[in-house]
Amino acid sequence: MKRKKIMSFSRLLCLLILLYPNLTLKGQDVTGYRPNFLPVSPDASQLFKYIDIPVNLYTGVPNIQVPLYEISENDLKLPIALSYHASGNRVADDATLVGLGWNLNAGGLISRQVRGLPDDSKVGVGFLRYITNHSIVAIQSATGQAKDDLLDPLSYGCQDAEPDLFYINVGNISATFSFDWDGSIKIASKNKIKITYSKETSGNQITAWQVVDEDGTIYQFNTSETSVSQNAQISNFCNYKVEFNSGWLLTKITSPRSGAYITLSYDGYSINQGWHSLESISHKLDGQCSGTIQGMISSSYSDFTVYGLRLKQIKTSSNVTTVNFGVNTATPRTDVTGVNNYSLDSIKVYNGNKLLKEFNPVYDYSAGRLTLRSIKEKNGSLSKNPYLFDYYTGGIGSKLSKAIDYLGYANGATSNQYLFPPSKLTLGTGEELYFTGANRNPDSAATCGGMLKKITYPTRGYDDFEYELNDYIYNASASSNPITRYETMSMVVSCNAAYGTGGITSNWVVTTKNFSIVNHDITQPLKTFPVEINVSGNEFFNGPGGGAYNPYVEIINLATGLAIYHQGISWNNENQSNYNTIKFLTAGNYQIKCAARYKESSGSMRADWASAYVSYEGETENILKAIKCPGLRIKTIKTSDGLNSPIVKRYDYKLTDGSGRSSGAIYAEPVYETTTYQRIQDGQVNFQCSYFTRLGNSWIVTGSTQGSHVGYDAVTVFSGNNGENGKSLYLFDSPHNYPDNIHLEFPYQPPLTQAFKTGLLKKQIDYSLSGTTFIPVKVKANTYDYISQDIQALKVGVKYPGGFSGAAYLDRYAEAYYNSTIGYARIKQEIDTLYDVNGKNPFVSSKKYFYDNPSHAQLTRTIENTSKGDEIVIKRTYPLDYTTSISVPINAMKTQNVVNETIENQVWKKISASDSSLISSSLTKYKQLSNGAIVPDKSYQIENSALIAKESFAPYANNDTFDSKYKLNTSFDLYDNTNANLIQYTNFEGAPVSYKWDYTLQYPIAECVNAQEKDIAFTSFEADGKGGWTFTGVSTTSPTNTVTGKNYYSLAAGAITKTGLTSTIKYVVSYWAKGASITITGGTLGSLFTGRTYNGYTYYERTITGTTSISISGSGQLDDIRIHPDNAQMTTYTFDPLVGITSKTDSKGQVNYFTYDELQRFSLAKDQDGNIIKHFIYHYK
Repeated sequence: MKRKKIMSFSRLLCLLILLYPNLTLKGQDVTGYRPNFLPVSPDASQLFKYIDIPVNLYTGVPNIQVPLYEISENDLKLPIALSYHASGNRVADDATLVGLGWNLNAGGLISRQVRGLPDDSKVGVGFLRYITNHSIVAIQSATGQAKDDLLDPLSYGCQDAEPDLFYINVGNISATFSFDWDGSIKIASKNKIKITYSKETSGNQITAWQVVDEDGTIYQFNTSETSVSQNAQISNFCNYKVEFNSGWLLTKITSPRSGAYITLSYDGYSINQGWHSLESISHKLDGQCSGTIQGMISSSYSDFTVYGLRLKQIKTSSNVTTVNFGVNTATPRTDVTGVNNYSLDSIKVYNGNKLLKEFNPVYDYSAGRLTLRSIKEKNGSLSKNPYLFDYYTGGIGSKLSKAIDYLGYANGATSNQYLFPPSKLTLGTGEELYFTGANRNPDSAATCGGMLKKITYPTRGYDDFEYELNDYIYNASASSNPITRYETMSMVVSCNAAYGTGGITSNWVVTTKNFSIVNHDITQPLKTFPVEINVSGNEFFNGPGGGAYNPYVEIINLATGLAIYHQGISWNNENQSNYNTIKFLTAGNYQIKCAARYKESSGSMRADWASAYVSYEGETENILKAIKCPGLRIKTIKTSDGLNSPIVKRYDYKLTDGSGRSSGAIYAEPVYETTTYQRIQDGQVNFQCSYFTRLGNSWIVTGSTQGSHVGYDAVTVFSGNNGENGKSLYLFDSPHNYPDNIHLEFPYQPPLTQAFKTGLLKKQIDYSLSGTTFIPVKVKANTYDYISQDIQALKVGVKYPGGFSGAAYLDRYAEAYYNSTIGYARIKQEIDTLYDVNGKNPFVSSKKYFYDNPSHAQLTRTIENTSKGDEIVIKRTYPLDYTTSISVPINAMKTQNVVNETIENQVWKKISASDSSLISSSLTKYKQLSNGAIVPDKSYQIENSALIAKESFAPYANNDTFDSKYKLNTSFDLYDNTNANLIQYTNFEGAPVSYKWDYTLQYPIAECVNAQEKDIAFTSFEADGKGGWTFTGVSTTSPTNTVTGKNYYSLAAGAITKTGLTSTIKYVVSYWAKGASITITGGTLGSLFTGRTYNGYTYYERTITGTTSISISGSGQLDDIRIHPDNAQMTTYTFDPLVGITSKTDSKGQVNYFTYDELQRFSLAKDQDGNIIKHFIYHYK
């Protein structure tokens, strides 16, 4: 019989993308025009694939991931992976339960940056309580005692007028949000998300959050981690300890469509974290005050206990998938203290109660913390080769180590006694004092210690990582940022003089050495440089002439000829004398001079001598190309498949002007010095003391750009060490373009940030190498829009503590009113330029992006200028573009926040400056199922051979009307009301396609083309469903006694029936039978067709007409029974859930079989006779 033509593949592709946007079609497997929820044959093409490590080029940090497993529950996906952050390990870092630098990614988190008190603080008055009785306007306008009453508790941290910053990282959401003064939540996100929260019934603490993504997916965060101070209180004026929820963990994901959900549960643990929270030294500036000019050192130690949560189990609503996360309780960790601190010991994946696979990590402590060395996948007697992890030698030391750079990375400076670096102080008299201090400079070797060096994959391919220190040349907060800066180097100049003839003579032995101090900063011509002078010597004859005959050392200013430093060597009972001092010298030319003139004449070896050296950090004539700064970036990645020579990628972070200078930019350098004050009551007035105070940590916030303190304007990636396989240049916006407003004055409020504008790709240029010349191949240029919101905040500090207080002394407070800015960027325009093989004849195309409706974040228009000169405009509408009265489904979409679904998609061609014509348009209407799910109902299409004038087209309107030129493309007729699976659609020519689902409605087991769902049925007796048949018996499991799957049905347990048939339709009934005879009743039966025999079963097929029901009875065994209209084509499947398809039976009853090894890897493909078609054996080196 001639079959009716069915939907074209291109149309079906559009349909399926509309229906299932998160799924993919694999072109080589799409036969019979199947939707992409249908299974495909197993494919071992990934066998020798190894991971290509992506790199965040802007920060230089590679994105290292080890994917382990992905949980799938209907339309929900939850990947489980290990990730490694390769920017360096700070000395204060604790290892997670999977090792230092590693993180177990499975779920999501809401975290926060606390400003002042936690917003929902259990103690004091946090922001959420504070705003119920205060406004920032009232604080600003208050005066006198009312002002003092407001500022005093804020200044001591007892109350809080600074909203925290919250961060969401879950699913497709990466967002920032904050509370405003009216209690609302301000959100910065590319997604149109909704956020709600719950508080404890008798307090203010937030116990749970709910986040709804723009596709309606619901994320619940119903459990939290808590940090508690064990020894610190907020201040002497607020006698309570700090305690707050530091993060909320994902506990449930719910699909708005299927209602399916995934739950996550946790076990608790605690870890004690201690560090030097504050170390300072204060040098007295006023003679009457307490203290000394040498300084008074103070330090404090913070001891926090974190009550954390460790992932225990992930479970799906169907109970098909359970993943258990086990820990090694037999061997507690030795690198942390606390309760229940264990390493992850296993990840076990179950199908029901059946173990499918497990992952086992191995650790040591070679990096100074728990260190992941390998992880292996296994099941039963089979296991894959493990992932192996090698690390650079060394490791981070104690968390209390002072051998750290200024951001806390190890720097190997083990001689550091304190954390504050050297400083210079200029007194009011002009005298300059130099204070020694800690070496806080970064060190590459020390920072690399314990860092991941190599990953060897199960295939025995590998990635090898080489790092280098970050650097920069641009400091966005510097008051003077000269284009040209110069290198400095340690200069050492020395001299020696020893008299060699006997007796006192008038002849001096003199040695000299000239040196220069260079200053290129024309804005500070009198800038001074600290010069350390070290003198030693001996005066053996304290006799005639006295001091006039003593050896000495001088420094002479060659411009004036005058000695600016003189040090004589005095008699020291014939012992060596040592003199050390620091002089501050301006730029100029100098000479160091050593002189001596006595030696005993008796032949003794005793003689006067003098020796000296000066050392200083001096500028050279070399232009400064980079300033090293803490943390690591990737330098090279060598990638190998284990068989061939490695592929090298080299990363270069220099500017493109040929100067060789770093393209790195930072917001600010650390500031360790400030002036602090103390007031003392002196009679009826305050006496004020001032101190030069140095801290071990920066007074100011140095800023963060894309999670790093440094960002790079330009990065070149060479394929091959020297670009033998080409190179690509990437240009970014950084603090150079968008600096933060860093506040350098007390109380050091957070910066007004523009970080959300940085790290975005401005331009990418791809080159090929022709001989020795790089030829441009392609250029992509991007511009962006920025969406931001400002939330007012107030930080108050006591600038002048002590003394009298009250309304007359409001100057003791420092008030900082500032905006807390949150924002995000979105693409505005893309310009693509393609060149010919010679880098000539460019073809330029561009695309502009518009977001016309501020009520949502969706793209509403694109304008594309093609290389042919055409201008194409695409307009899109979404549920939030329509009024609430348009239709019940669209109203429901808004309620459920399913707001990213496209309603109408119009494609226009620009005809003139003021006119456009319609090329095509599509429209999707939706409906709401009884379970509340919103699903496509009908899709319409306009496809004309000629353009349609603008005035001749009526877009979809608020009254639910649309243009008559729209033609029905697809009708989505039926869904199941449990999981909202599509079970029938009708194409534009009227041909229905139907599906049956099973295995708790997770897998499609039958597709029937040209048949309605009520007219088909299929079961292989494998799972919980019956595929449209009705029977009361229970199937029997016997994997070797079936045709497909593992189960068969004995008719002795009861007959099988199908009702709801159409009497005018001719049906085909087919089945595999074994044993006694089978009887079919109902309607008129056609002749029996007997097919082949397999495994003792024989294939039978016959037609039946004139009935609305049939019954199959007898006493034999049955497998794979089908019924469908005679003019339809049915394909059926069986599965091993969570593993793969085990059989596929086509419309002719021919079966292909697929088997898997214990690790769920595709192993065999067999034809209907059991002949092997494909056989995969997994051999790794």
